[in-house]
Parts: sequence; structure tokens; C-alpha cells
Amino acid sequence: MIPKNVDYLESYPNPKDKRKKLYKDTRSFIKGEYWQVHPVSYGKSGKTVNIVCPFCGNIHTHGNASGHRVSHCLQNDNPGYEIVL
Repeated sequence: MIPKNVDYLESYPNPKDKRKKLYKDTRSFIKGEYWQVHPVSYGKSGKTVNIVCPFCGNIHTHGNASGHRVSHCLQNDNPGYEIVL
């Protein structure tokens, strides 16, 4: 799910579970009200994309289309993000 040896992903320990990692995609940025996020990988069928959530650092899976999405984690009552393909 997570590509290896890419320069745009940074990993760090999950403070709640040191055995797991969280991620930051350095390509993500805020534009207006929403974060702009890029896929880090695609599902096997090509119908889904995996993104690094800018709110929680986990990987979320969404349908393979550009546009606004609601974050699966809903941390801090966030407004979601826009997927940029």
C-alpha cells in the first residue's frame, strides 16, 4: 500500500502504538479551505486510491476520482480534503 523509497513520504512513530507508523506526504498543501492531497498508490483494480490523511497520518482509501472527500478519521471535526489526480 505504501511505496518504498519515495522522497515525498515521511514516516514517524504512532504515539498511541510505537509498533505502527504514521505518514506525512510533503506534496500535500492547504488551498483555500481544504487540503490538496495526491494518491500515494492505487488499488489493485485501479478503482481506488490510497492517500495520506493530513489530519491523522494514516492511509485512507477512496474512489479513483478527483474532488472533495470526507476524511475517514474525522479528527478534530475536520472539513475533509480534495484529491488531486
